[in-house]
Amino acid sequence: MTPDRVVAACASLILFVIVALALFRPDTRGRLERATIVLFSLVWAVSLALYALPWIEYSRPTVGAWATIYGSIAAFLAACVLTQKVAASAAPSRSCERLAPARLHLGILFTAILGYVGFAFFLRAVNRTVGWTTLFTDLHAVRKVQEGTQFGQEYGTVKVLTYFSGISLLLWTLALRERTLTGKWRLLAPIGLVVLVPYFFLGERLSLLTVIMWIAAFHLLWRPIRSPRQVAVVALAATLAALGFFFLIGYNKGATIQNHPELRSQLTTRHFEQLAFPYLYLTANVPVFSKLTRDPIAPRTYGALTLWPAAKLSNLALRRNDYPPKYGAFYNIPFDAYNSATWLGPFYLDFGAIGSIVIPAIFGFITTGLLVLALRRRTLTTVWIAALGVMIVAFSPLKDAFSDASTWEFIIMAPVAAFFVTDRSTDTAQAGDLPRHRRRGVWIALGLVALVAVAAFVGVRLHSSPARDETSARAVTARLTRAGGKLARVFDREGAASSPHVLATRLGVSDPAGTYEDFYAPGDVPPRGVVGVFATSREFRLRARTSEGAILEVVGVKSDGNYRVVGPRIVRSGLVSNGGFESSLIRPWHASSETGVAAQTTVNALDGAYSLRLQYSRRRPSSATSVTQLIRPLPVRAAQTRYTLREDVLTRNLSRQVTCGFQLIYADGTSHYVPGTRGSLPPTSTKRATGILAGSQPNAEVTASGVATKRVAAIRVFAVDAGTQPLRGVIVVDNVRLTTKPPASH
Repeated sequence: MTPDRVVAACASLILFVIVALALFRPDTRGRLERATIVLFSLVWAVSLALYALPWIEYSRPTVGAWATIYGSIAAFLAACVLTQKVAASAAPSRSCERLAPARLHLGILFTAILGYVGFAFFLRAVNRTVGWTTLFTDLHAVRKVQEGTQFGQEYGTVKVLTYFSGISLLLWTLALRERTLTGKWRLLAPIGLVVLVPYFFLGERLSLLTVIMWIAAFHLLWRPIRSPRQVAVVALAATLAALGFFFLIGYNKGATIQNHPELRSQLTTRHFEQLAFPYLYLTANVPVFSKLTRDPIAPRTYGALTLWPAAKLSNLALRRNDYPPKYGAFYNIPFDAYNSATWLGPFYLDFGAIGSIVIPAIFGFITTGLLVLALRRRTLTTVWIAALGVMIVAFSPLKDAFSDASTWEFIIMAPVAAFFVTDRSTDTAQAGDLPRHRRRGVWIALGLVALVAVAAFVGVRLHSSPARDETSARAVTARLTRAGGKLARVFDREGAASSPHVLATRLGVSDPAGTYEDFYAPGDVPPRGVVGVFATSREFRLRARTSEGAILEVVGVKSDGNYRVVGPRIVRSGLVSNGGFESSLIRPWHASSETGVAAQTTVNALDGAYSLRLQYSRRRPSSATSVTQLIRPLPVRAAQTRYTLREDVLTRNLSRQVTCGFQLIYADGTSHYVPGTRGSLPPTSTKRATGILAGSQPNAEVTASGVATKRVAAIRVFAVDAGTQPLRGVIVVDNVRLTTKPPASH
């Protein structure tokens, strides 16, 4: 057991003691007022206690990260205690605000319909990207496509409509508890189950869990349950239901331990391994936060993440592209299966380590104050918003729920919903009817809700409308240059410890206006508007396509202890494959490696990232040694076509001259060899070709040029042809290219 896990266990024990002291104090009157202290201490105590169990071999968090976490916990609890003492004079209210049953039922229906309108837009986006049947066959593919640009353009800001489902669920549970679903309104009794259906297809486990936590906190404050046993039974039932939903959605999304061997390999025991994912969600946040604090390319967002929905809406309104990053980056911990850095992640990016301690203290002050206010004045608005504060606190070890757009929508809709469903009548016999002079307010509330829906629809149109071209050669070059410099800093500090997926998400957080995706083959070409990220233990590559059709690439290679960034360069196919040896592999070249010769790529390149380096130490004659490539696809094959081969060559202490050139293979089976020369000296049949000169020669161009006398079937390029004689020294070759010039009559 590592020292940090021992300290985590001790901290967990202290928090459990705080929970016990807060719950079992003789003064029971202020027990609910201490709910923020109890809940915050409990969730962090459970998270730290689970972390102390050495089930997953996480990367060791730094001392600074732990200091920030423990400092934030202490600051939050201190703020809660201080606020409670200041506001503990007045007695709690025993009565709740009266509701108008008819309008409460209409509110349930109206918000459920808005939620399903948003779900319809979701189905439309899925159908246009991967097909609607994928919802029933592969939820993992649906979840994956939601990260793409096309899905965002199809779904966009209309997603806020789906959040009305959470409001509908809250109002439905309120109607059930107030027993207003009587008479003809009994038909609404099963509507809550209908509202839950979209959550299964949306695949957002935490979204539903946050809504359930909000609803539970609301009812705890609205009409407190006096029996601790009833509270425990309800909490246990809710926990089991949430765990079942977690597993059900995870299974359909492919989030199972069998599909994540990288996580499975880090388990210290295989017992109960199906519970590894819940354990991961509750404990991986700490090592992720530690990695975040050491990330050299993590952005400084200056409050944009803490107030993310407001920042996003302002950018949409002003048509700006500098969006704050919504999702956290993945880090190798040592696997990349999780990306949430507790609720401190956004605070750290916004305000640094000091902000990660001060902001939780502010939240402790505000949530405790809201809780006291809700207990003193038990109105729908105060209880609604105070419950949201409790929900944010409950999820603090997992994520920053305050930055969710759904939380902001729930806050904004609190006064609207309260105005619509509460009973303000004083001169009517029936509690469900408003006097005529107040009916105008109902229509105002309905108008505000409709305005939110229209704003969401217009927002997605603005978001998907054409913006400035970010795929021009100039824009792509600038983005690749910036991203290459960032990855060079990452590799200089961490080495090649991150997977392409991790690097892509880290670049996405650092540059939210760009789209980065991981690629696991160096030859892959990403779609337009996407930067492909590829990385191995010795290099990284960034590749993107411009609007003009060119493919630009940045390569990072380690040279003299640091990573050197090469490019952006245009990736040219040409007749000679891998003519610049930029793939870091010799293929498709064939290098015969007899005794006394070693062929490999080198980062000490003549041009670009790599060159081919041939080290000769052959002291006696042996089989012929050459580096060749057979080229069959030719644009021109006719007789009298001129073929020209060029390559850059450097030599060091070469003991004798070495030839190079190409062989014309004719359709009738005959062939003709065209030797290469140094500089501008033309090859002739009577003059000896200079080829690759002996000794130590600087980088120079070698050329072979010849005219085909017959129809050509293929060309064999000899980048280096060392023959059979003894040879010592080094030859470095780069930029091998072949061009054609058809005959004049062709």
